[in-house]
Amino acid sequence: MSEVYSIFLSAVFSSFLVTMCIIAVLGSLYYLTFKCFASYISFDKIAQKRAQNLKNASAKENSIL
Repeated sequence: MSEVYSIFLSAVFSSFLVTMCIIAVLGSLYYLTFKCFASYISFDKIAQKRAQNLKNASAKENSIL
């Protein structure tokens, strides 16, 4: 019985460690992307460019029709 219990505890502990590692990796990616490189990434410019591309595409469709 103690062998089963020790296997169960090791499985729980290892899954806890894996979960913590995944959270740490995701947290560091979030921090690096949105905090450190936020000055280099301008989401407003990306959104404006996308809206302009969509507007140009719809204008081309209307001119074809």
